Amino acid sequence: MVLARKSNQRERKITVLRDTKAERTPVAGLASSMPVQAPTDFDANNATPGTRIDIFAPPGKLGVVLDVPPEGGTAYVKSFNDTCPIKDQIRQGDKIIAIDDEDVSKKEAVDISMVLARKSKQTERKITVLRDTKAERTPVAGLASSMPVQAPTDFDANNATPGTRIDIFAPPGKLGVVLDVPPEGGTAYVKSFNDTCPIKDQIRQGDKIIAIDDEDVSKKEAVDISMVLARKSNQRERKITVL
Repeated sequence: MVLARKSNQRERKITVLRDTKAERTPVAGLASSMPVQAPTDFDANNATPGTRIDIFAPPGKLGVVLDVPPEGGTAYVKSFNDTCPIKDQIRQGDKIIAIDDEDVSKKEAVDISMVLARKSKQTERKITVLRDTKAERTPVAGLASSMPVQAPTDFDANNATPGTRIDIFAPPGKLGVVLDVPPEGGTAYVKSFNDTCPIKDQIRQGDKIIAIDDEDVSKKEAVDISMVLARKSNQRERKITVL
C-alpha cells in the first residue's frame, strides 16, 4: 500500500537487505514500474564481494580510523575507539564506498576523513560500506587517522612526555602516516606508516606529534592534525616536531 500510494512519484527509493548466499527467483507482485536505485556511482568492477550496508552516524566526532591498502584501493576501517557512537554498527575491515550517496570509493583515507569532518554538524551522515560477511572481525580500540603528519613550537612543556624533541622535514604530498590518540586521551602519536612514506627513515612508531611548522598541536585530535598536514601538503616542506 505504501508503494501504491507513492506510485505517481517520479521515483521511489527502495532499500533492501539481501542474503547473498541464497538464490532467488523473481516474485510476482512487485510493480515493475518501480525504479531500482543503485547507491551512488560506485564502480562495481572494483567492489570486493560483500554486503552493502548503510550506517547513519550522529553529529560530532566518530573516532574511526581509516586506512588504504599498501597496494591501493578502497579505504577501509582500520580501527575505532571505545567512545565511537557507531561502534555497534561498524566493523573493522568495512570498506567506505559512499558518504551521503556521494561515491568515495576511489578517495584517499585522509580525503574521506575530511568529508566526514566537514559534515560533522549535520543531524546525520549516511555512510555506506561494503562488508565481507564471511569473515569474523573484532572491533579494535584506538583512534587514528591515515593522514599526513607535521610539527610544533609553542608546545606546553608541562604536558610533555619525557623524551627527545626531534624536527622532521617532510616533502610536499601525502605522507602515508597513521595517527592515533590514547584511549584515555593525550597527545596524538604515530600508530603506523606505509612502505611509501617519504619520511619512514626519520619517523618512528610511537612518536608524539607536538607541533607542525612550530604551531602547537599537542592537544589536537588525530583527525585535526591530519587536516592541518593535508592543508599544507603543497608547501615545499613541512616541519614536524615529535617527542
